[in-house]
Amino acid sequence: MKKVLFLTIVPPFPNDQGNRVYTLSIMDYLVSQGFHLDALFQTGYDRKMVDDHFGNKVKVYNVKSKDYPSKEKYQNRQEIKKLLNGKHFQGYNEDVKREIFYAANHFHPFEYISDDMVSQAKKLLEVNDYEYIVCNYIYTLRVVKELKEACGEAKSIAVTHDALSTIDYQAYEYGIDTSYRACSPSTEASCLNYADKVLAISQSEFDYFESIGVKNTVLCEYNAFDFFQDNIINKDNFNNKVIFFAASGNNLNRLGFEQFLNRVWPSIYHLDSEIRMVVCGTICDHFKGSYLNVEFKGRVENSELNNLMAQASITINPAFLGTGLKIKSVESMCVGLPMVTFEEGVDGLQEYDNQAFLIANDWLDFGQKILTLMNDRPLWEHLHDSAVNLSKSRFTGKEVFKSLL
Repeated sequence: MKKVLFLTIVPPFPNDQGNRVYTLSIMDYLVSQGFHLDALFQTGYDRKMVDDHFGNKVKVYNVKSKDYPSKEKYQNRQEIKKLLNGKHFQGYNEDVKREIFYAANHFHPFEYISDDMVSQAKKLLEVNDYEYIVCNYIYTLRVVKELKEACGEAKSIAVTHDALSTIDYQAYEYGIDTSYRACSPSTEASCLNYADKVLAISQSEFDYFESIGVKNTVLCEYNAFDFFQDNIINKDNFNNKVIFFAASGNNLNRLGFEQFLNRVWPSIYHLDSEIRMVVCGTICDHFKGSYLNVEFKGRVENSELNNLMAQASITINPAFLGTGLKIKSVESMCVGLPMVTFEEGVDGLQEYDNQAFLIANDWLDFGQKILTLMNDRPLWEHLHDSAVNLSKSRFTGKEVFKSLL
């Protein structure tokens, strides 16, 4: 029996946010190649959904989460950040202040992983012959580092999801909590280099990892077309005047959508009151107010999600921070749903601007591009057809996993 030891801090189910969807796609691929997985989950998960989906192909071991030190233990870090905004650093060069902030904001990725995951992995390595150890997120590479001898001939593969050394900006400029995640480029490279292969989720992250000294990096995007090829939207949807937005409630999605609702949506409604918006996902939990012509569906099952997409005219991705391949943007391409986004919302896919989506320069441009799409059928149909054709050639399992295979 071919076996893989799969280590993760993110579960595949419920698959209601991008990192879980991508985790599921990697696990599905390994199973499709004939592997049985012993999976260590340092996280809660939907046991029934995992069992129903994988059957006996995946055996889950739930390990204890990291017992994080209390906030008081890291109070000095918070004090440094406060001082940077006060009088103590007046006259300091802005670049120097930023470096001090970043240093206070950093943690080592291996701090995220519990001793229980290392202990359980050691027990399994002692009694099983694994061909591969798949580390889902950089953090779990702590196991490979500390149990190098026990790993034997098993090759290690790190699935990155994000570049941790690029997220300091979010905390410095916008006050977003990046707790326990941010680190320096040199630290990220040294951790990732414990792996035999490193999977970058987008071309831009592939380039970034190589630039900071990460070795043996391969590109592995998301095989969304395999799942959505039967859900391509009808061209009559152009007439529906419905904007669709699905997202989890993470800080980056919340910040972008809040700006959209306050800075773009009132003008769109004022200029064309027939346009409606449907929003679903845990993003809805953070918007309790009443917005004209906006319907918040909340968290929905996949079948309902597909039904909502099937009625939409366009979709949006108003995220203006963050890196990594945006799962919802890829899924929109695969069903042929024209999209308006910022460059960050299509990270790694920017070359498809005006082919599969429209990239806005600012919030005013974002609203103008939405109105243009809603009223220009030839442009809408061009983006629809081109998005589907591009997805057929880029986001199938055969294409996505070829370097990994």
